[in-house]
Amino acid sequence: CKLLSSFDLLCTLDSGKDEVKEIKMKCLSYPEKFLWTTTSKNFMALRDIFYHIKSLKYEDRPNYAFVKDKLYEISN
Repeated sequence: CKLLSSFDLLCTLDSGKDEVKEIKMKCLSYPEKFLWTTTSKNFMALRDIFYHIKSLKYEDRPNYAFVKDKLYEISN
């Protein structure tokens, strides 16, 4: 899913590829522990986008209006 790949970019830090992969896997495996309590704790709209994307099956289409509205919330 392209949106999940975009979300991955938000978790990427400037470091070696293996370390980045490990951090991304940890963040995506345990978002309540690593994303919503630390890095992104003040961005509840980001949490909403993450769970929306995570709930999609391969054949599903994201609700782009929902994602756009949430991104707008973050930017304001």
